[in-house]
Amino acid sequence: MDDLRSPPPGWLLARTVQEALSILEAGGAEEVSLDYFIGNGEGGNFLPVAHFIAQMPESRRPRRVRIHTASDAGASALARALAGAVVIKRD
Repeated sequence: MDDLRSPPPGWLLARTVQEALSILEAGGAEEVSLDYFIGNGEGGNFLPVAHFIAQMPESRRPRRVRIHTASDAGASALARALAGAVVIKRD
């Protein structure tokens, strides 16, 4: 999930919270790379996606979440939301 960067080959891209939730609800995501800000902080953030992942049934939840935001506060908020639910890696 990222508002600006392009995804690596083979990854699906979500630029909005709704797009991200749709992908996650469809199932099959083994790993998620999660940014914090949407639109450089002007359009909200992807924190609702982190909360959604943490509440997903374990059998449908991605196993790993990479946090790739430049915001230390945003990264901490995402990590807190995901704590105990998935393996977290900070890029």
